Amino acid sequence: MLIPRDKVVEVNRTHPVAGVRPTDFVCEPDGEVGFEQLIADPRFSLYCFDSASNEAVFVELSDPAAADAAPFYYQTQAEQARAVLRVPLETFHEAADRIAKAPERMILIHSVGRCGSTLVSKVFASQPSVYSLSEPDDLTQLVQLHVGDGIELDWIRANLSSAIKWRWKPRTGAPAQHLAIKTRSEVLVLADLIADCFPSSKHLFVYRDAIDWSKSVYQAWPADRDVYDPETCRKIQQSWSNTLPIVGDYLRQGVALNAMETRVQAWITCTEAYLSLREHGLAAFGLRYEDLNAHPADVLPEMLERCGVGNIDWGAVETVLSQDSQAGTVFDRAERKKNVRNLSDQMVVDVKRCIAARPKLLAPDVILPGTILPAPLMTER
Repeated sequence: MLIPRDKVVEVNRTHPVAGVRPTDFVCEPDGEVGFEQLIADPRFSLYCFDSASNEAVFVELSDPAAADAAPFYYQTQAEQARAVLRVPLETFHEAADRIAKAPERMILIHSVGRCGSTLVSKVFASQPSVYSLSEPDDLTQLVQLHVGDGIELDWIRANLSSAIKWRWKPRTGAPAQHLAIKTRSEVLVLADLIADCFPSSKHLFVYRDAIDWSKSVYQAWPADRDVYDPETCRKIQQSWSNTLPIVGDYLRQGVALNAMETRVQAWITCTEAYLSLREHGLAAFGLRYEDLNAHPADVLPEMLERCGVGNIDWGAVETVLSQDSQAGTVFDRAERKKNVRNLSDQMVVDVKRCIAARPKLLAPDVILPGTILPAPLMTER
């Protein structure tokens, strides 16, 4: 079977953190590629889905090893894309079942965002036995397609399952024993589907005190954004309703949220979804940003052990810990330090009130069940 190869002549993306779309590239026909080559060659990787044409969209990369190591895989895919290839979903699913390896060796890294999950992904990537990808965005797109566009759940489930299986395809370097995928935070909206599709997988949830998390989120907002401007708040609430069902519920009920109240719904959604994974009986455990920063030597060994990763190269881990995991991106640590902004007292009240209304959480500094705790905290508890 031959797949048409279209050369990229222009990239349509308007912002580096924008979600992936099938219209991200302007292309022109440029030959064909054998389907078996698409499977075997590391240069070809899944980018997104086209729900209108029922196709999986792949890109051909100039340097797949650099993309594998990037803090945000989908951004590097867009930057490197030389060609686009489209595969009918029926063929895509058939191949996924051929590619898939042992599901018990799959590790999904979830998070609330802004909490050290990129660092955790790089810790896994530092080990030769682990193939670790940080934010392939086809999974986030599935959230948008379901929540925002209303695509039926069976279509989402089939593509979610096959997308993850395709990540086992050959890559540059030695074959790995484990596959680790760090998702963008919104993917936890699909927690129940993930649990159904991969009941033997391991799940790590990285999270952070909600007040500190809100401050980190606030740092990235434009300096002139008024958190309480009604029109701004309406637009932000409408935008997030396309990926967070809880925000859509508020809209349908006619409840207007300010910008901070809307954003903390993402933290709430993620933490409650983690609890849902545990309720499904999955091997799901938590890791706090605070402990990762203060006690990495205590929490990282247990993290790797729970994921079944052995023969650890601790020198490689220490090298990762000494670097900024998001250097050179829009979240570069040095750049963030230039923009010091504090939450107002009212913002803190808003965050606490939203979380207090959730019976399973109640407080912004909640320690979730299954969380890996360093020795000092274990003693205190």
